Amino acid sequence: MVEVQRTTLKDFNKVTFIGKKYDHSDRNEFGSFAPIWEEWNRNNWFELIEEDNELADDAAIGLIILKSDVFEYWIGQFFIPGAIAPYGFEEVSFVADKVGYAEISGNPQNGELYGDIPLMMSWNAIKQCEQLDNYQWNKEESFERYDFDRFSTSKEATVLGYGFLLEKV
Repeated sequence: MVEVQRTTLKDFNKVTFIGKKYDHSDRNEFGSFAPIWEEWNRNNWFELIEEDNELADDAAIGLIILKSDVFEYWIGQFFIPGAIAPYGFEEVSFVADKVGYAEISGNPQNGELYGDIPLMMSWNAIKQCEQLDNYQWNKEESFERYDFDRFSTSKEATVLGYGFLLEKV
């Protein structure tokens, strides 16, 4: 069963995201992007995008962008501004005032950590626990944060982070 472990509200500095973009057609029969993540690990793409760029965060990121009902799912990492994407990868720059962040625990093998339900569960926990009086989530940009010191698909219980880019109202 999924449980929210903690929530925080943090400053979010300008970052450049480097990765690859996917959409609904890239999901497997269970609605997951797991085979794409496996491809990233098999091809050492995280190491490739890190070669000439300075990381802003060493976690792997599943970036979720929903604009005008167009869904994009990106896999990659956050880098300091000015990072350059190697051939075959793309850059996306973000500016947000804060990030609302929730860590959830659950079973990575049965899919309960992924998708709209744990995403919204995380957002609702942040709204209840953090002072968001002057900030709002535009519901366009959020991310999964895979801290491999705490996340493992081989365990029955693990921790996954969800982040929400917040703008000052």
